[in-house]
Amino acid sequence: MAAVQTATAQKVKLYMSDNQILEYDISQVDSIVFSDVPAEEEIVIVDANGNTDGEHQFTKVNDSTFIIDGIIYTVKDDNLEVSGYDDATFTGVASIVSKLKYNGQTFDVVSIGDEAFRECTSLTSVTIPESVTSIGVNAFYYCISLPSVTIPNGVTSIGNVAFCVCSSLTSVTIGNGVTSIGYEVFSYCSNLASIKVETGNLTYDSRDNCNAIIETATNTLIAGCLSTTIPESVTSIGDNAFFGCHKLTSIDIPNSVTSIGYQAFRDCI
Repeated sequence: MAAVQTATAQKVKLYMSDNQILEYDISQVDSIVFSDVPAEEEIVIVDANGNTDGEHQFTKVNDSTFIIDGIIYTVKDDNLEVSGYDDATFTGVASIVSKLKYNGQTFDVVSIGDEAFRECTSLTSVTIPESVTSIGVNAFYYCISLPSVTIPNGVTSIGNVAFCVCSSLTSVTIGNGVTSIGYEVFSYCSNLASIKVETGNLTYDSRDNCNAIIETATNTLIAGCLSTTIPESVTSIGDNAFFGCHKLTSIDIPNSVTSIGYQAFRDCI
């Protein structure tokens, strides 16, 4: 956000929120538009006639459900959740918006719901805004054409089986806001080579059948891979934790671990 003070008829000073002062010569400028919207936000503004302010396609299904560019959004707790996609209009590129302004209301898009893109075999690209804080169960299950995904810093949790059987997925980057990843999130992602996690504050249920090295800021966990070193912060290994990790050849368990769950290493051939 910037405060504006005109110094002369031809110059303008911008007093920025970080105490920086910027001065511009505006003698040759026809118009100026000031906005406090971060560049990464994608806001859709819809007028009373249902027309948008840009290239977005908007359809009102009912008072709580809208379709924007082939993606279905549903009102939930005064915010919006991505709840699905429209077969007739979805192009395969999911650019999820961060905010909708419609009928005098402003809705923030805060979640991708359970099974939102389940078995969306045409999905080739997804952009998730910072406003999203959670990705639901089975959200991208069997999206077999999705090659990569970046989870933004705003997301704090990824639900069970969220990216299971995304067989074209080769890389995943998880932002520093994520603290919880459910079970079998990347299970059967047969081409997944790396998962980069920008945080060390992570709880991960590793019942995954994938070949991905998971790199965190403080340690390295490996799901279904050659070897893994469990950090000292771990006190227990849950049921089925490494079930089906066919390529696991070695594991280092620290003294901090006091219990190992049922079938924790089943089918580690």
